[in-house]
Amino acid sequence: VHVPTLLCKLKELRNADLFTNNIQNMLNSRKILVRNNNTLSHESIISQGLAQGSILSPILFNLYTLGYLVQNTQKISY
Repeated sequence: VHVPTLLCKLKELRNADLFTNNIQNMLNSRKILVRNNNTLSHESIISQGLAQGSILSPILFNLYTLGYLVQNTQKISY
């Protein structure tokens, strides 16, 4: 998921400023560590995508892809 595009779509929702700001803070402040056997990597910041396992990820993905279905079905003829 392209985070800037997702945030633009969220801002288009009516009265969603607080929700959008909270989602933006959540997505912009994510850090990861990778463990390989007993070795732990240095902390890295993630700037793209959605958190796996988050309860919000499927909802955010659906909001992100919402307009694509409408745009693409107009180009298909049966």
